[in-house]
Amino acid sequence: MQRRYFRLPSHNKSTSATTSVASRKSTSVPKVSSPMQASDPSPIPDIPIILFLGGPGGGKTRHAARVQQALSKFGLVHVCMPDLIRAAIAKYRNIDSEWMEAAERYYRGF
Repeated sequence: MQRRYFRLPSHNKSTSATTSVASRKSTSVPKVSSPMQASDPSPIPDIPIILFLGGPGGGKTRHAARVQQALSKFGLVHVCMPDLIRAAIAKYRNIDSEWMEAAERYYRGF
């Protein structure tokens, strides 16, 4: 099966992810030019993906954790998007003004 890669579109046409990576100063935490460019393209795995959708407080995280416990022997991984978003905001918000704005919007509820 052929691997597919996706890249999020840049909101700033003059700056590409490649040039911003090359021109970064070395710091303890690398500067990411924008929240939209924070993730690199990743191959789509050739495995089943279980996605839980629902409103706030609907029990998505609880059910996903239960499914992960039941299927952990098969290598199932539980990825919680709110946890990933909070971790990225905590890592980059003091480095870049765009991340600070994203943090404010996230904690305000958009």
